[in-house]
Amino acid sequence: MDVYAVIGAPIHHSLSPKMHNHQFQNLRLDAVYVPFLVQPEDLSKAVEGMRALNIKGFNVTIPHKEAIFPLLDQIELAAEVIGAVNTVICKEKKWIGINTDCSGFIASLKDENVQIKNKKILVLGAGGAARAVVYGLCIEQANKICIANRSLPRAQMLANDFLKYGEVCTCTLQDALKEAKKYDMIVNTTPVGMYPNVETSPLLYAEFDSACVVVDIIYTPEKTMFLKQAEQFGCQTINGLGMFVHQGAIAFQRWTGQAPDITKMKSIVKKSLEGTK
Repeated sequence: MDVYAVIGAPIHHSLSPKMHNHQFQNLRLDAVYVPFLVQPEDLSKAVEGMRALNIKGFNVTIPHKEAIFPLLDQIELAAEVIGAVNTVICKEKKWIGINTDCSGFIASLKDENVQIKNKKILVLGAGGAARAVVYGLCIEQANKICIANRSLPRAQMLANDFLKYGEVCTCTLQDALKEAKKYDMIVNTTPVGMYPNVETSPLLYAEFDSACVVVDIIYTPEKTMFLKQAEQFGCQTINGLGMFVHQGAIAFQRWTGQAPDITKMKSIVKKSLEGTK
C-alpha cells in the first residue's frame, strides 16, 4: 500500500484526508492518506522519517510551508517564486517541493468562467496566500494588480517581488475601501470573516460595481460577510472551496498520475463542513 500524508501543527482540523482517501477508493488505488502532527522543532526529523518509510508524497500546511525548503532536494519555479511549498512529490527518490495553491486558485476561477486577462484586480492581504494569488493573476495576464494590507510596507515588499511578472502596486485599506468600485475583481486572502468571527469583513461598508467578481478564499463559512456585502450589489461571488479542492486535486494527480473526480471531492468537503456545524 502506498502512503501519502499531510503535515502541520495543528492538523486535526484538516479535511484533506477525507478528500484524498475518498478518491483513492473511488479510483481503486491501493493507497491511504494520513495526517501527521509535526511541531516546528521536529520538522527535519519528520521529513527524514518519511523518506525512510517510503512515503510517496505529502502536503505541507502551517507552519512548515517555508521552513521545509532546505529539507527538499528540488523546488519547482512556482513554489520558489511564491516562497511556499504546500505539496511534496517523490520522483526518482528525490523530494520535490511544489505549490498547488496558485494553480488551484486559477482553476477555481476558470470553473466559474471568470476572465482574468486585462482585468484590474484588488488583492486584500499580503501573506502567503496573497503571494500565491498574485503570482497566479500575473501569469494569467491581469492588467493591473493592487495589493491592500494593514501594513503598507509588507504590501510593498510583496509587490516588489512580483513586479517582473506584471503591473503590481499597493494601496492602503482605507483607499481600497473608497475605491472598491474601480476594480473588475476583488480577492480577499486574509482570515477576516472566517469562522467563528463571521460578522466581520475586510472591507466593511465598501460599495462594489455590479460587474465586479468578488472572491474570498475562506470557505468556512460558505458565505462570508464580505461575499454577502458583494451580493447586495449584484456581484458574482466565489468562496474558497474551489481553490481548496483544486489544489488538492492537482497534488493528487502529480502523485498518482490519475485525475481525481473534482465534483466528488467538492461534495466530500461540503458534507464534512456541514457535519462540523
